[in-house]
Amino acid sequence: IEESLAYTVYSLGKYEGPLKNLLTAKYTRDICPYDYIARKMVAKLEQKALVFDLIIPIPQHPLKQAQRWFNHSYEIAQSISIYCKKPLFIPAF
Repeated sequence: IEESLAYTVYSLGKYEGPLKNLLTAKYTRDICPYDYIARKMVAKLEQKALVFDLIIPIPQHPLKQAQRWFNHSYEIAQSISIYCKKPLFIPAF
């Protein structure tokens, strides 16, 4: 018996304009926009009635994380996890 898993990835929008401006806050060490982005993503999830089991942030290279002092993907994922009451899974690499 073969078991097949399908993965679907969703984004809030194209990496341009206002969304790009919010996401580039990582270069100023400003994590405030990430909760706003998470709330927008949660609204889209609810609008589309998407069902999911957990949240996995995109891993960041340790050197990049040291330069920025945080992983913006983790910050967004953590907020989504709280709002949606879903576990946050952080794989060990």
